[in-house]
Amino acid sequence: MRKVKPNELAALSEEERGLLFNYFGALERPAMYRKQAVFGGVFGCVLVTFTFVIDAALKDLQGVPEWFASFHMLARIAFGVMTAFWVFWRLRLAKTTDADLSEMAAELNRHELDVSGVTQDQVFETVVLPMLRRSGLHIKE
Repeated sequence: MRKVKPNELAALSEEERGLLFNYFGALERPAMYRKQAVFGGVFGCVLVTFTFVIDAALKDLQGVPEWFASFHMLARIAFGVMTAFWVFWRLRLAKTTDADLSEMAAELNRHELDVSGVTQDQVFETVVLPMLRRSGLHIKE
């Protein structure tokens, strides 16, 4: 297995450059999805707690329409369901992205490429920017 250096990136085949682009693009996604799941779960818990606070305040008030109380109960259930769905969805995305990353790492091994000496910024500058410039996009340095 050969260790890829930043100055060798341009000499790789189109398939290998595409694989590197996809691999480095997906590296940070699982952690981002997990972080979004945690923050979304916390935000959903705050919303549900807020509905309980409103419910406690409504019990002290007189003359609150019945439709508002039923809507309020529906909102509490909806916030809980949406929070659970959000957390599940983000964790599922993290799991599938982890699986995709392991497949891409195996593909890099089949091509006998060791990319430990290359950073995401180097791949972007060497692989992506020339491709964008060839397509006619003018990008300032």
